[in-house]
Amino acid sequence: MLRYLTNCYFPPVWNEAEVIDIPKPWKPRNLPASYKPISLLSGLGKIHKKILKTRLNEHLFGKGLVINEQFGFRPNHSYPQQALRLMEYITEGFKTKNRTVAVFFDVAKAFDRVWHADRHFMIRDENTHSTKRPVRAGVPRDSTLSPLLYSAYTNDIPRPSAGVQLALFADNTALYLCGATEHNICSYL
Repeated sequence: MLRYLTNCYFPPVWNEAEVIDIPKPWKPRNLPASYKPISLLSGLGKIHKKILKTRLNEHLFGKGLVINEQFGFRPNHSYPQQALRLMEYITEGFKTKNRTVAVFFDVAKAFDRVWHADRHFMIRDENTHSTKRPVRAGVPRDSTLSPLLYSAYTNDIPRPSAGVQLALFADNTALYLCGATEHNICSYL
């Protein structure tokens, strides 16, 4: 394992998933939507990713490489803290008789939209296996690295100007601004 880390090498076989379908309870067995696909991955690959996550966390957050406005998947940051930032901003606006306008975005299937070229899967049905196929997009679900990789992938979000505030929590984004009238605020947003 240490040799792989030292050489920055991740064996391709560790990125191959064997997918099995688990029937969902109380669903008709003759419909494809009645099954939940489960990816079986290499145990050594999972250990490697946990070690890599620790090192990548230290690097990204230790060097300030993830923008401060991103509160998702970040040590000592939470969704309630991000919501509190917005509430405090709105409250300060009330004190000066200003209004706050906010625009909220949620990227649909955000984790499925991260492109890559190094993962493969095959389907297993009892003792039969399909041919190996590439997975072209999507961070692995329930992987220890997925949240961190998504944060790094989206870290180049354009920074707002003219006093517009940015708040991120994972794939949720809010832009908000305080001002005298909604018309003035909206032109900036």
